[in-house]
Amino acid sequence: CGLINMSSTCYLNSIFQILFFTKQFRHLVLKSDNDYFGIQKIFTDLLLSNQKVVDTHPFISQFKGWNNQAINPNEQQDAGEFFQMFIDKLPEEFNQLFKGQFTNSYNGINLSEEDSKKYVTIENQEDFLTIQLVIKDCKALSESFKHFMEPDLLESDNQVYSDSLEKKIDAQKITRIDHAPQFLVIQLKRFEYDSQTRLRNKISTRFEFD
Repeated sequence: CGLINMSSTCYLNSIFQILFFTKQFRHLVLKSDNDYFGIQKIFTDLLLSNQKVVDTHPFISQFKGWNNQAINPNEQQDAGEFFQMFIDKLPEEFNQLFKGQFTNSYNGINLSEEDSKKYVTIENQEDFLTIQLVIKDCKALSESFKHFMEPDLLESDNQVYSDSLEKKIDAQKITRIDHAPQFLVIQLKRFEYDSQTRLRNKISTRFEFD
């Protein structure tokens, strides 16, 4: 069966459907002694009910979302943001299913010969629950991943601080996946902000999952 759209809760319904069909996550929810904001009842109804649709109101009435406020069912929200916020509120055994780790490397560029000898590459680790991929000018998922792995140029106001040089420098940031989660969640960037119109434009070009 499906989930009732409480006016503008399609973002929430889509995430619940994805999580319900992720068997390991569903198993953790159903075996738990905690109802987790009503999600256990929703999953039980989806699994066993003869109804055509399941009501998500018990969750909406309990869950505290953005700014720790109750969800307004009349406001559309970003599905990716909701997923991360919801998973973060659950115990570690739940979010470990989706948690991976990046390593970010910052390689100094445009350094003087003296600074180049002193410079030590900066590295840090970063946990992630989703990977956001650019789809503009990309025809398929493989192209989007190639774009994701390309270095980011950090200069001007985006310079990074080097402890070894004790100052800010231009750098190239390279991100690699050190630990992939059991379930990799990918969010496609289908909207692009137009600074002139101050509007978000949807990218509707064909995109293939190769």
